[in-house]
Amino acid sequence: MPNEESLLPALLSYTAEIAKTVGFSSRDCYKIQLAVEEACVHVMKTSFHPGEMADYQVEYTGRLD
Repeated sequence: MPNEESLLPALLSYTAEIAKTVGFSSRDCYKIQLAVEEACVHVMKTSFHPGEMADYQVEYTGRLD
């Protein structure tokens, strides 16, 4: 994922779709989106120099039992 905050809405939409697909409630989907957003913003603000163009990874893992 490029470290551009302007791309966060697309990532968060994708996150919500994954959460819904595996059966999370709407409330939990929102909480998951918020956690992902906070984590990504933190990474972008603390891991890169201002103006630095770089990528970071977001992984979705889990089990479908």
